[in-house]
Amino acid sequence: MGLPKFFVAPGSVRGSFLTLEGENAAHARVLRLRQGDRVLVCDGCGTDYSCTISDISPQQVCLVVDSASTSASEPRVQCSVYMAYAKADKLEHVIQKATELGAYEIAAFPSSRCVMRLDAAGGAEEARPLAEDRRVRRGAVRPRTDPAGAGAAVIR
Repeated sequence: MGLPKFFVAPGSVRGSFLTLEGENAAHARVLRLRQGDRVLVCDGCGTDYSCTISDISPQQVCLVVDSASTSASEPRVQCSVYMAYAKADKLEHVIQKATELGAYEIAAFPSSRCVMRLDAAGGAEEARPLAEDRRVRRGAVRPRTDPAGAGAAVIR
């Protein structure tokens, strides 16, 4: 079995030290990791850090970075998923499954038979909370409106 893998926000690695907090620290507790155990940390920008746990407490896990390498798990092809707006629960399901399958971006667009409409600011508000968790995991996930002005809300 491989090393446990954690995902952190870009810029979290400071020199040769890293701290896992919040959900990541809770996940480390569930895995019953101890001082001296090795883990893999991904910064969401395509870099994996091999780390050793130097200190562990209920609120945080302190790591020492042993080495850094290019992430081998990122897909070589960037796949985009386009779909007509759907009800909020269906949109969340599509975002979840497309992300699990490695989609680079998800674009929702208006159609003559769509049920959901964009808010006045031009963004799909229902998609943002679900995409928030994936921002850290994908690194480049940014909700934006289609620059061509076609009205497509793109989650990248």
